[in-house]
Amino acid sequence: MPQLTVLTSVLLVFVSFCYLVFYNHRIALAIQTNNVLARIVEDLHAAIGELSLQRVVDTGASSQRPERQESADGIRQRCIAEGGVVNAITSGYVRTVDRARVVRAADQRGAIVCLAFRPGQFVLEGEALARVLPAAHAEELAATIHNAVKIGQHRALEQDIEFAFAQVSEIAIRALSPAINDTFTGLSSIDWLGDALRMFAAFPASDGAWHTKRGAVRLLVPPLLFARVVRGAF
Repeated sequence: MPQLTVLTSVLLVFVSFCYLVFYNHRIALAIQTNNVLARIVEDLHAAIGELSLQRVVDTGASSQRPERQESADGIRQRCIAEGGVVNAITSGYVRTVDRARVVRAADQRGAIVCLAFRPGQFVLEGEALARVLPAAHAEELAATIHNAVKIGQHRALEQDIEFAFAQVSEIAIRALSPAINDTFTGLSSIDWLGDALRMFAAFPASDGAWHTKRGAVRLLVPPLLFARVVRGAF
């Protein structure tokens, strides 16, 4: 039926045109600086909010007898001096770390894993990604560490608080540049940076240690210091 064919074609063209207008509208809103800033701030608040969570992992061990452990700094020094090295198998940025997975695997062997990089830092192929104490368990835990530490070409906001601060600062710098001269966006960025610093300062300084319910330290991650975040924000 030629009439039905032509009518269907006209309707499809009209629907396609409506979808194109809707798509362009969504893209136009998504790339606006204020909306981009709002999304980054939401991710930043979510990442900072994770600092309130207890760094304790339920490993399912039958014994609940508390264990005494030395300080995190002391364990790090022993890992550097005596620990077995697990080298990175690729280059890139550390995007996320599955801490619970590493803690459970280390607890099964009574070992301690000391990561050399936190999310957001760049690691080179062949560089020491982690050290395991006792050194005899390094080979056994190497596969678990490689699977738990996700390395990619770009940084991610999920666990990288410093990257979110850097992005908000970058928006402020570009907005206040002579080429753009967007004072309102620059001031908004400064306001949200101040609020994020307030949230970050509300939490006590972390030593980067992750424990089991018995109190045993099984994972050490380099902590993000407040002074470094303030320097990045300013």
